[in-house]
Amino acid sequence: MSVERIIVKGDIDDYLDFGWEYTEDVRKRGGKGHHYNASVLSRDTSMPHYSEIVRLENEYFYLKGQLREYNSASPLVAIILFLIFIIPGIIYLVVKSNQKTKIEIHNSHIKRKMNDILYKVDEYFD
Repeated sequence: MSVERIIVKGDIDDYLDFGWEYTEDVRKRGGKGHHYNASVLSRDTSMPHYSEIVRLENEYFYLKGQLREYNSASPLVAIILFLIFIIPGIIYLVVKSNQKTKIEIHNSHIKRKMNDILYKVDEYFD
């Protein structure tokens, strides 16, 4: 009977589904003198369908590594982004509205003068 062993930091529940059995806890040394607790797991390599289990385990943990984590937007960031993009839009709308009003006033003066000219020209043809 051949047994393989691994040391797992963190949650071991996923490993237990692939035939691993909890053996013991160990204290491991990390970087800069930090220590952490880890679990030692073991599995019999002569169990039935061992190679298929290993293949599925590798695929499972590959897919687990592909999962993305959703981080909700911070309210402060949302407000800042809202202000950054809304204020220029509001300014643009105000400027365009003022521009439209000025053009309408200008055009009404021009049209009045044009009508005056047409009135005068009309006098010449009567």
